[in-house]
Amino acid sequence: METEGTKLYELGYLLVPTLAEEAMVDEVNKIRAYLEKDGGLITSFCHPETKKLAYEIAERGVASKKTKFGDAFFGWFRFQSTPEAISNIKDELDKNSKVLRFLIIKPSKDSPRLTIVQIPETKTADASVKREKKKIMTEQELDKEIDELLVKETVVK
Repeated sequence: METEGTKLYELGYLLVPTLAEEAMVDEVNKIRAYLEKDGGLITSFCHPETKKLAYEIAERGVASKKTKFGDAFFGWFRFQSTPEAISNIKDELDKNSKVLRFLIIKPSKDSPRLTIVQIPETKTADASVKREKKKIMTEQELDKEIDELLVKETVVK
């Protein structure tokens, strides 16, 4: 799945819960642009959903008054990128005051395989985002599907 010179990464992020739907779409598009800037390729993602946090998080970048949040919008991206581009992505996310927290990891070999989904193009705040459900496949389901495809291919020949 990884192309030459790239590695597979996952980015989990929390956005401030005060964002309107249109503003949240714009922030997700900014994050997506950070990931694709240096040739990154997004393989799957999850549109942010409101989650209750285990503890309150203070908003970053506000010097005079710290606002604390007990919930936030949580979303994630799985993407391919070069290791060199990761530091640029981290810098961009650090500068974004709408991002409360983020974490970039390299998934383990045992993590479930995800299907590739189309990411809707949204350039304006008025554009609506279709939320596509992703099917998480176990290795057994994936092997079964591959076997079915191989049987179909041999029957066609």
